[in-house]
Amino acid sequence: TESGIHFHHAPSTSPCDTSPSSFLAALRSSLSIRTLSRPTPQTLVFELIGVDASFANALRRIMIAEIPTMALEHIYMWNNTGLIHDEVLSHRLGLVPLKVDPRLFDEYGLDVDENGEAAATDRNTIVFRLNVACGRNEREDERMERKMEERWRNEGL
Repeated sequence: TESGIHFHHAPSTSPCDTSPSSFLAALRSSLSIRTLSRPTPQTLVFELIGVDASFANALRRIMIAEIPTMALEHIYMWNNTGLIHDEVLSHRLGLVPLKVDPRLFDEYGLDVDENGEAAATDRNTIVFRLNVACGRNEREDERMERKMEERWRNEGL
């Protein structure tokens, strides 16, 4: 191809042995990993050679799942007068990536309260407080009203 990238993915039509030992033997004979660069101690750029795209994708998903992350889990709202419902806003806030090193925290559930239930402590929890108010700008409101009147002047509305 023009880009220099060649990709061939065609499932085998011949009957194959599905035993784990034959799969591992075939993988050992065809798999090759080439390290391209190591820009930082936490980053590795490598190339998988001789594997199916589905295997490479499975490996990618496993590596992503093993990366420890932190996210907002319990969100409490008081007096939300915005257009977005509490549940939708909570879900969206939970999707925001937090730039926090999870190694600095204990795993949630290791600390328990007097009832034996998982307890939130300063070693396993981050607390954020968001206080936002949307005020009105009367000058902008008047400008928008004039603009709408000019636009719809002779429309019979």
